[in-house]
Amino acid sequence: MEHMRRLGVIVAGYVLIVMFSGCEAADSSTSDANSVLTISPATVYLNASKTSAIQFTAVGGDGVYTNYTWTLSTNSLGTIYDSGATALYQNTTNTGINTVWVTDASGNIGSASITQE
Repeated sequence: MEHMRRLGVIVAGYVLIVMFSGCEAADSSTSDANSVLTISPATVYLNASKTSAIQFTAVGGDGVYTNYTWTLSTNSLGTIYDSGATALYQNTTNTGINTVWVTDASGNIGSASITQE
């Protein structure tokens, strides 16, 4: 009987070790699950024969929704007017593909593509 009790204590100890071996202390930094930054819409097609304005919205990232930087790959195709988590893109009548990038304060980057034909 004593042998069974010792075995039970050993098994219970082993179970506790296995349960807590994967646990980590809470981290105040941004986790990968939270740091995914995307832009909505992700893809836009515009008629280059006329100017249009499209609103983009940053989604995710570090959660500080006022510290975004918006940039374009090709300024001759359009202009970006940023205001925190949203930005307004106005195209020119030039044709091509433009990429919109948004970067948050933690360095996470999201992108969207604009095709002007």
